[in-house]
Amino acid sequence: MLDECDAAGSSGDSIGATLRREGLYSSHLAEWRKARAEGGVAVPSRKRGRPPLDPTVKAQRKGIERLQRENASLKDKLRRSEII
Repeated sequence: MLDECDAAGSSGDSIGATLRREGLYSSHLAEWRKARAEGGVAVPSRKRGRPPLDPTVKAQRKGIERLQRENASLKDKLRRSEII
């Protein structure tokens, strides 16, 4: 990433566009450049993004969706029977 940003700065491309595309801040570059100057680039300690859902949560959501569909179907049947 540092090499790409260094190349973007010298070729006239926007470093800001590169940072936006990757979801980074200029402070990240500053930290990484400092670490590179000291002899090594530190690896981020945590993963970015939303953590994966727990399997029980997925099952609960599927169950809720099924019950919502069933509820809508029953409401429709009730509406039709009230019309009759």
